[in-house]
Amino acid sequence: MLKWHELEEGQTLYEAFLPEHDLDPQEWLLRAVRRGHVVAERRVPLVWRPTFGPDGGDIAALEAALESLIADLGAEAPPTTDGSYVRRPVEIAPPDPWQHASQYSILEEFTSAISALEFGDAEAAAWLELPSGYPVVGLLPVGVTSSRYQRMRQVVALYHLVEHNPLVSQRKDSLIAALLREDRHALQIELEAAGVVTASTDKREA
Repeated sequence: MLKWHELEEGQTLYEAFLPEHDLDPQEWLLRAVRRGHVVAERRVPLVWRPTFGPDGGDIAALEAALESLIADLGAEAPPTTDGSYVRRPVEIAPPDPWQHASQYSILEEFTSAISALEFGDAEAAAWLELPSGYPVVGLLPVGVTSSRYQRMRQVVALYHLVEHNPLVSQRKDSLIAALLREDRHALQIELEAAGVVTASTDKREA
C-alpha cells in the first residue's frame, strides 16, 4: 500500500494508505502513531477501485473514520518510550490529468516491453520493487510512483533500442543483465559496442 496523506494532531501522526495493487485489500488503512509507536489502526472499505486515486465518496468515509479515531484517542496518554516506527513520505501526488495519462501509458508500455524482452515475472516485479509475491499484472496506475516511473522508462527505452537496432538486439541478454544489476558502466560498454553513442561518450569526445 502507498501513503496518500498524513495529518499531525497534537502528539499524534495520522497516516492514510491506499492499495497500489489488485492483490492489496481494497480498503483504506488509517494508522495512528505516537512517539514512534503504532497505537491504533482502522480499515475502511473502498467503494471504488482507486485506479488513479480515491473517489470523493471514499475520501468522505476516510474523513469520518479519522474523526472517530481522533475522538477515541483523545483521552489516551502517549507511550512513555520512543518506538522504532519509521515515518514514510507521502507517495501519491495530488490529482492531475496529465500525470494520470502518463501513469497509465507508461504502465501499458512497460508491460508490453517486458513481454517482448522476455523478462521473467519475478525479475520485472523486483525491478519495480513490488511487495514480495506481487506480479506486475495487477499494479494500479496510482502505484506508478516517481521512482517506478523512471525504472519503467529505462526498460521501455531498452526495448525500443532492441527493437530497432540489430546490433543492440544481439546484446539483449547482456544489456538486460546489466540493467537489472543497475550496472551503468556495463550498460555503457554494451551500448557503445553496438554503436550507440551515450551522453558520457559525447562529453569525452567533445
